[in-house]
Amino acid sequence: MILSILEGYSLKVKENAPLRLDSEGILQEQLLRHLWRFEIEKDASNFDVFVELMKKFGLLFEKQKGSQPGNRIFMVPTRMQFNKEGLEAKEDEQQTVSIYVTPIDFLPDAVYNLLVVSFLDLMNDKGRSGDHVELFRNRSDFDLDDEHVVSLGAVKIKNRHALKIEISRMINVDEHGNEETLEPHPSVCMEVLSYLRQQLKTVYVTTEGVGYELRVLCNACEPTLRPLHKLEECLKKNSVPCGKRKSVSTTRIKRLFSTDFDDNSTQGTLNFLALQTLIVGRGTKELRRYFLDKTNLTKPEVKPFLTRERCALLKDVDFGDDSTTVFSSTSNIDAFHLEIMMKLIRYCCHNTNAEGFWENPPIDDSSELANLVRIYQYKKTVLDGSYSNSVAEEEFDNQWKELTVIFTGVGVPVEDIENYRDPWHYKDGAMEEIGFGHTVIEEFKNFQAVLSAVVVVGTATMANYILEVNKINKNDVGNYLMSEKRKGSFQNVWKNISKEQKSKMFTPSADIDTFDISIMYLIIRNCCVTIPASFWKNPYRLPNLVDIHDYRNKLAHSPDIRMSNKEFEIEWKKVRSMLHAAGASLTDIDKYKALRFIN
Repeated sequence: MILSILEGYSLKVKENAPLRLDSEGILQEQLLRHLWRFEIEKDASNFDVFVELMKKFGLLFEKQKGSQPGNRIFMVPTRMQFNKEGLEAKEDEQQTVSIYVTPIDFLPDAVYNLLVVSFLDLMNDKGRSGDHVELFRNRSDFDLDDEHVVSLGAVKIKNRHALKIEISRMINVDEHGNEETLEPHPSVCMEVLSYLRQQLKTVYVTTEGVGYELRVLCNACEPTLRPLHKLEECLKKNSVPCGKRKSVSTTRIKRLFSTDFDDNSTQGTLNFLALQTLIVGRGTKELRRYFLDKTNLTKPEVKPFLTRERCALLKDVDFGDDSTTVFSSTSNIDAFHLEIMMKLIRYCCHNTNAEGFWENPPIDDSSELANLVRIYQYKKTVLDGSYSNSVAEEEFDNQWKELTVIFTGVGVPVEDIENYRDPWHYKDGAMEEIGFGHTVIEEFKNFQAVLSAVVVVGTATMANYILEVNKINKNDVGNYLMSEKRKGSFQNVWKNISKEQKSKMFTPSADIDTFDISIMYLIIRNCCVTIPASFWKNPYRLPNLVDIHDYRNKLAHSPDIRMSNKEFEIEWKKVRSMLHAAGASLTDIDKYKALRFIN
């Protein structure tokens, strides 16, 4: 499709619209509608169809999504201005790191345009406006966050075309004009690399190493002779050969494109993710199915059913803050988390089981209901009680065997259960067989990154507060809590403290490093009643510690443990600000952002 401007057109658009298209590549919606007016007259939806079609082939892209209809602004790559300061294949400075997309055979002309479209989508997810983007025919710059700029542009290396992606960290300047140069943050580098790989799959409709390769410049050779090393090899090895006489260290590349977690920690996090996905993702689905079967209801019939039973079967059921979710006019059973579903099953499915059954079904009871209760209790005691969001390999194997028995007991085939287990499925695509495409898996990891930051950093921050305010060390915690118990500090909440929590807290050998956020909150609320000296320096610390507890509860009650990229950007800003205000360092917080990209 060719866009052209014909002299003599009398357009009912802004007078400079054709000129801006011709000189700057800026195409206003009014002009575009005029050019397509005959097709739009046939069918108004043709406008959006044509826009998406042109975007698909890199012929057009929207500068900023979300603009009001009639005022949208598009860019035409072939009409954009040329930037005299194009990117070059050169040695990275301290504040930069670069990746080169090198074709196996040739570099399609549309690759640059399509990647620009993709990065604009990423900027939109991050809530970054058009003011954070500079677009040219030969290079584009994206202010990815307040500290990093990603530049994209065509370069030539040994007379071959390639595409360069340069990640730069802005230089800090203090009030005295002193400059501080820092490397790009690893979480940003990993985000760009992960996003680039995913978008290139769309462009090339193939995988890395088949139609293209990602490479980095050798840092040991003359600038004009620098060979390119395969990025994947650099990430796997401590050094790569350069010619016959040199072995080049890959320390910097590995540092910038890896998490701050060792292999055991990474595997432990993936193990926890697998357990969480099985319990919450599949477990909630099974509880929902059981409820609908036993009540003989369809999903649309659930809302009127709950309205009727609110003053009957459910009149004595305390849903707490979930009452709005259950009984609102927009009530939707697909939004009900495990605890809600368990209460509905208990009180609406004509059960006669004793009180103890709902906490711990008899070991010899293999009924479907008993196994559903075990799924809920696992979520409540193991997942919600985690202080690390990590499970060691041996423990994971044992837990998975137990859960396999439980889930087969509610009718889930073993092969379906196993599809949740092995983390390599997440990057290999096998999870798509059970409805988990790339986007869903990405959303699981987004949720996990936020949850891990809140749980791990939040728990440690609350522990530090308890030790500081009460002027005790870790070895004194058990005796301190036993003393507070004798004083009656926990008298008003004693019935709310579980048996497992009591066994952890009230013993001389109590280990505060194994306390979860719920225990930390109990101690802060009932034992740290005096105003600490630190309050006068940071009065916002205590409210943010309370927010950590509340936010963790919000995540714990999520029905699907998923978070879109746009939701992640919003929630991460909240979590980062909350944890930092509570006393955590930004360094400790930010490393958890990279958990989104572990495999």
